[in-house]
Amino acid sequence: MVIFYPKPFIALSGIVRSSSKLHIETKITPGSGITLEPISQSADYPLGFGFGTALDFTKLLFAADYYTQQWSEYRLDGSKSLKQSNYSRVSAGVEYINSKDFLTSYYKRIAIRLGGSWAQLPFKDETGESVQEMLATFGVGFPFNRNLGRIDLALEAGKRYSVDSSIYSERIMRISASVTSAEKWFQRIF
Repeated sequence: MVIFYPKPFIALSGIVRSSSKLHIETKITPGSGITLEPISQSADYPLGFGFGTALDFTKLLFAADYYTQQWSEYRLDGSKSLKQSNYSRVSAGVEYINSKDFLTSYYKRIAIRLGGSWAQLPFKDETGESVQEMLATFGVGFPFNRNLGRIDLALEAGKRYSVDSSIYSERIMRISASVTSAEKWFQRIF
């Protein structure tokens, strides 16, 4: 992953996940005492890549990204699945924070977010049609520990459906919560 800041308020990023091979071995130990031979398999995972940008203005943050992975290239023991399709996702959102100064009123530091995404999922329906997903999100972020931590709550709603037929369709409603607190990934010693 690479993040580049051409200007203080612009961030550009990119990610590449290389293709890989995974060797899988499953051992079954039944209670009857019968010895079963292990099942060995290999899986070839496809290359994936994406890029994104964020524009940080004083009270508003705009962000958008794109990611794709060629799941039609996935192989299990050298065999290709006809139910796999390529994955692509486009998403965008906006965040509003009245103030990032931890000395201001608590209510001014609460983040409000709106976003949306579209994705072609890496599988097909029963008739071999591609499956897509469209989602809209609304979330709030509650800061704590002088803005070093945040409790995020989000509501996501949308639809997952077959592209050319109405064989597969479902409505999605998700509620999520996360807590982030003063993580230190790198620390200077000198």
